[in-house]
Amino acid sequence: TDHVRIHYIITKGGDSANIVPDDVRMEFGVRAATVETMLSVNERVNAAIRAGAAAVGARVFIDDSAGAYLPCHQSAALGQIYLENAREIIGSTNTEDCFGVHRGSSTDCGDVASLLPLLHPYFGGADGEPHGADFEIVDDEAAYVLPAKLAAATVIDLLSDSAAEAKRIKSDFRPAFTSRDEYLRLFSSLSRKCPA
Repeated sequence: TDHVRIHYIITKGGDSANIVPDDVRMEFGVRAATVETMLSVNERVNAAIRAGAAAVGARVFIDDSAGAYLPCHQSAALGQIYLENAREIIGSTNTEDCFGVHRGSSTDCGDVASLLPLLHPYFGGADGEPHGADFEIVDDEAAYVLPAKLAAATVIDLLSDSAAEAKRIKSDFRPAFTSRDEYLRLFSSLSRKCPA
């Protein structure tokens, strides 16, 4: 599926209670599994905003900007090496292959992964809601030591034999953008001001 998520916040909703505001400001964020879907949904959100304004006789000004992160597509080849090390170091009952699974969260790893092979593993050792007040590390070994061991073991596998595996992964990688300039052009094209 496209895994579309639309997030919004009203940053200004008027100045007084019981008065229809003459200036309302909102911010929207669109996330999806592909860049194409993000762009398509963004256009539909903009069309809905324009239609809503037209329906009540209001004016709308849309300022699109490239504030969202790109979808993160992790390297299956890097994930396989990492998982082999995890199964050896931790055991197979405590590992899960989730590198091809779409996550609802966003990071700039998606931007990096559009240009280079990337791996963004997740680990245990914490309780609570991520980014929440109740988030805390409850197992130092699982949160700090095991991830460091797995990262080191993966780097050793990538760099052994004159970095043959790292070179193979890089040569097999098909980036979403053919160059850094193409990536930057996408972001430039996303930044536009559109009076209705």
